[in-house]
Amino acid sequence: MRFDWAVPGYKDSGLAEELDLLMTGNYFTQLLINDNPASTGLAYHWWSIEGSINGGNYVTKDKLPLYGSIDMGNLSWASQGDLSKAIKLVLSKSDGVMLFDVVHAYSPPYNRMKVSLWNAIKAGTSAD
Repeated sequence: MRFDWAVPGYKDSGLAEELDLLMTGNYFTQLLINDNPASTGLAYHWWSIEGSINGGNYVTKDKLPLYGSIDMGNLSWASQGDLSKAIKLVLSKSDGVMLFDVVHAYSPPYNRMKVSLWNAIKAGTSAD
């Protein structure tokens, strides 16, 4: 994996062991890497939820708990079902999920679907 922004020697400056946990911002509507033909077959694709969690797990090398986070209100989810799938995906690939932000769940004017999101959250966090 390449990090074009990193200066030489950056790879030697890890600090994962110093953290209690890491929350990644998986703020994408593309769920799986293979959902986009441009990223099919890649192990890491930062512009998908699956790929960005894979990348987070790769760079932390399982040294600490990794929690993925979902932006519930600022993204244009196709449906509440897609939001639920995103939550389930994060829960299946990381140690937990952070839902950004609670105002989006209870206040329809503050999310792009303009509806309460509690049912989507319930569906995403319930066991199958």
